[in-house]
Amino acid sequence: MLRYDATSGAFAGQFAGAPGQPISGPAFLTIVPTPGTGFVVLLAAGFHAAKRRR
Repeated sequence: MLRYDATSGAFAGQFAGAPGQPISGPAFLTIVPTPGTGFVVLLAAGFHAAKRRR
């Protein structure tokens, strides 16, 4: 559902908003573009902190 635009260096797709809109994910979500595969989504340490706050 995500499309990486190499020209602008941004992702577009249906993630947190409407299709075609820039993606603004949670602070703990890191999207790393990788050649060939498109992207890799990593969960940073902040994810665990967010779970503890709940």
